[in-house]
Amino acid sequence: MKTFILILTCVAVLLPSSADASIWTLNVGGNETTGSGANAIANDAIVMSFDDSVGPNKVRLTINFQGGAGVDASAFLNDLVFSVSDALSGFTFSYVSGVVTHLGSPTHSMNAQSLSPKSGFDILFNYPPPTGKPKFFVGMTSTYDITATGVNSNSFDFMNVANEFKAFVHINAVDNGNSGKFGNTVNQVVPEPTALTIWLGTMLGSLAIVRFRSRR
Repeated sequence: MKTFILILTCVAVLLPSSADASIWTLNVGGNETTGSGANAIANDAIVMSFDDSVGPNKVRLTINFQGGAGVDASAFLNDLVFSVSDALSGFTFSYVSGVVTHLGSPTHSMNAQSLSPKSGFDILFNYPPPTGKPKFFVGMTSTYDITATGVNSNSFDFMNVANEFKAFVHINAVDNGNSGKFGNTVNQVVPEPTALTIWLGTMLGSLAIVRFRSRR
């Protein structure tokens, strides 16, 4: 009995917790929201991945324009706005790889970033317009590190009370030359593999020990 209790205690200690590193993803797409004439697109036409395993007080954001159903090959991402916890401030942004933003973005301004007709967002990523280069085409990514005291991946699982989306994008030439604006559709938290590996390994090992003891 003592052996069994000890095993369960060890398993509980090693269970993944909310403090473990995680990747939080936000999918953007679905129905066009402004009546521009563009059709609905894949729910995950754009995937935003927030990874806080890169270090304390830092989240690596990768924006993946993967396209899919309803998205023309010539489409390109123009603007992206999204929210972050109002409890945080002092954000800085560092370019990592992929497509580079322009016009002084990325930038943070609490509840003051807008993309008509939606407003009340906190962070703006502005990419080159039709006359600018390099464009953010389908199949490309853009990665930036976002730094602020206390920030983690779950900090971006946030929506202003006056809004209906956590993220909102403007895609040029998305469908037969029509531009469109789309909001987030699905989001999820994925624990880092390290935490899951430890937990699963411990569970399997514990079950083996319990079975061995029960046979004796």
